[in-house]
Amino acid sequence: MLLSAAVLRKSNNMSKVITFSRVFPAYHPRAGQRTYFVEKFLKANNINWFKDYYFPMLCQNNPKLKASDCSDFIQSFNDGIREKKVHTIRNGNRWKVGDKFSPRVWSGNPYQSKQIVFAPDTEIKQIFDFEIANNEIYINGQSSSFENLDVAINDGLDYKDLLAWFKFPKPFKGQIICWSDAVSYGCR
Repeated sequence: MLLSAAVLRKSNNMSKVITFSRVFPAYHPRAGQRTYFVEKFLKANNINWFKDYYFPMLCQNNPKLKASDCSDFIQSFNDGIREKKVHTIRNGNRWKVGDKFSPRVWSGNPYQSKQIVFAPDTEIKQIFDFEIANNEIYINGQSSSFENLDVAINDGLDYKDLLAWFKFPKPFKGQIICWSDAVSYGCR
């Protein structure tokens, strides 16, 4: 077991779970390549995973957890990533400002392996409506330019990868879940 039930309850007290993908999905042109979403999330939140979180939180507070339990995750970790991920985009409309989430990744195959909590619970600072419709992207109901799409950069992608991720121009409706106060799309 990667985390004991007591540690999960303590770290996930009233938090929802957001699981980040470590690789691009099978339908994406970059299928199987690393997204580095974990590293980009940590960079945006000024977390040195090995120093600030992994060893103090997981190892000291849970002596039964060994580094080998997370070996694939540790070996794939790239501390050289400089880009930041300050939000994620999810379908539906279940998030609100002030909610907290437990950031996680799968230890192996998605939905078929245990989850690794890779950072402390994180508070949602801003929410934006996000929609793909009529061959356009809308943020809070306002059309956004593709080539200058800050939403892609803030999500840890370039605009072509963002469009492919959401199978543009296929319709999509959801939320931008932002854990930074610094993001502004000029459409509040």
